[in-house]
Amino acid sequence: MAREEHQQDSGLLSQASRYMMLCFFGQQLGLVRLASGPHNGLIFNIVVAAQLLMYTFLPLMSVGMVQRRLELVERGFGQPLGAGMVAKTRWGVLSVMLVVDGLLSYSMIFRVVALHGVSRVFYSLLAVANLVVAVIVIVGLARVCAAADPGRLRTGSYAQAEAIWSRALLRQLCVALVLPCFVSAALFLAEASLEWSNEPSLAYNILSASDQNLLPPLESICLFFICVFFQPEHPEICLKKQNSMSNTSASQILDADASSPGEQPFISSSWDRTVQSLSARSLEVGELLEFFVRLGPSGGASGAEAVMPSYDPWRSTTNDVVRGAIIPLSRAGNFGLAYANCLPRATVSTSATLPDCMVSHTWSALFLDLVAAVVADALELDEYGKVAQRLAAPGGARKLLQEVQRKSCQRYWICAFCVNQHSGICNGFGSEPTPGSDHYSRWDAGRRDTVSGDVFKLCPCSAPKYFDGPLCEMNKFDGMMGLLQLRQPNLRHLVAVDRRFELFSRAWCVAELVQSYLSNLPQTVLLLSNRALDVQAEDLETYNFLATLTVLECKASREEDRLQILAKIPDVYEFDVQLQAVIFGSRGLLRNALAGFDRVDAAARAARRAASAAAASEGP
Repeated sequence: MAREEHQQDSGLLSQASRYMMLCFFGQQLGLVRLASGPHNGLIFNIVVAAQLLMYTFLPLMSVGMVQRRLELVERGFGQPLGAGMVAKTRWGVLSVMLVVDGLLSYSMIFRVVALHGVSRVFYSLLAVANLVVAVIVIVGLARVCAAADPGRLRTGSYAQAEAIWSRALLRQLCVALVLPCFVSAALFLAEASLEWSNEPSLAYNILSASDQNLLPPLESICLFFICVFFQPEHPEICLKKQNSMSNTSASQILDADASSPGEQPFISSSWDRTVQSLSARSLEVGELLEFFVRLGPSGGASGAEAVMPSYDPWRSTTNDVVRGAIIPLSRAGNFGLAYANCLPRATVSTSATLPDCMVSHTWSALFLDLVAAVVADALELDEYGKVAQRLAAPGGARKLLQEVQRKSCQRYWICAFCVNQHSGICNGFGSEPTPGSDHYSRWDAGRRDTVSGDVFKLCPCSAPKYFDGPLCEMNKFDGMMGLLQLRQPNLRHLVAVDRRFELFSRAWCVAELVQSYLSNLPQTVLLLSNRALDVQAEDLETYNFLATLTVLECKASREEDRLQILAKIPDVYEFDVQLQAVIFGSRGLLRNALAGFDRVDAAARAARRAASAAAASEGP
């Protein structure tokens, strides 16, 4: 997916830089104090007052950095976690400390012994403030970790992987935040206890030097951990080691012909011929656009015969176009061909018609979006929303046709055009389900034009129909892909994701995605917009659906197809893990879509998404 992940520090590094600069300035004040001459001089008194202010603001600035980082977690998690309490503690202590600073300055400048004990209050307040902040951080981050409990999520799902990843980062963040607080509190409490002694001691001098020189390096080390330099940037899904494509492994899950037990499909010459025939079909982007401009009542303006007058680019699905245009246009006498075989170039040599890219899409989505995704891929764009807008505009397809003709000519394998619909679905809609059921509603919608509501006319051709076995053209994606990988070294797989992400719920599409992934075929995903899964999005419904997806819940137009696909999967759990890797893994389709900008923010958002997915999976 051609999208870069932008990183920003959300103020963490700039805030730390200011803290380090202030520490350096404080150390220089100490040197000036040593060189300022008499202890009752004006310069000495000014330096003493400045040092007191510095010792006040530095620890509270450190608390301010904790507050800022906790605010980032709150922003990502969407709930208050105590940053407001840290702010109140910080400003309350600062108010008291400024009064104490005035008293200490008066005591040190005018040698007022009676006020000598005020310094104990100074250090005690700083110690208590750091301890209170540490407790707030621990309680707040514990809430986030509890919400992202991996045990509430399905094993192997991306949501569970993200929950584990976010908890690891948040625990690391918790240590990095509370460690300086605890160390500071210990040092300040020790200094407060030694203040009871009127005579300066070696231990007191060491502690005084430590709180100035130890805490800045400690803050720097913790900053490295907060920025997560030692953690992976994305959660990863663990897969079992896959064998090569030729071995009897997950890559052959979809190869077996369920209707012919024990028969190896590539041994069958009929199966072989069907695979070879399918692999030799394709169409260019220009041919796809020329077909597109013929759709609708104004299609005749292009000079060719208009087809499918009911076509509406914003309502008609690919299923509508297949039934209303592709099947009628691909009928040849009393039989029929794949639409790709009806094109003028279909008569040239097989090598000239081999596809460069195989396309996965769902027939329930807009046909406009399928065409837009293919055109966007040909134009090397990383989303297809703007192309869809141009296609739907008058004359837009013609302008896009001129643009793609200037690009290198690529050929695409699209099942709607490259599978012979006359050898399968042209004369029926499958067996009628039980009226009133959800499956009946989907079946009934599939046999009606989305725009007009009319039932599609059936094709009266006499072509024999095959829904399984060696002559079926609808179950050979994996075999065809293996053959094409041998013939086309640069073969790619384009995944045209629809607006509602229904592609990931279609059984055949899911099977294609996993097979392509396991075969190491380069995959490209095109979304309507790259913001569809933006990490800042408030609506987590799509994430919940994808991150807990299982093949058991996928659907197919024919229930027989769904059951056949499930029957070919020996281990559904491992298949689901592979499916999650296909979508979210390190080389998955949506590997960058849910990456956070700042890693603190990313960890909190991951925890929030995991909690949302757990709530969705548990139901009401």
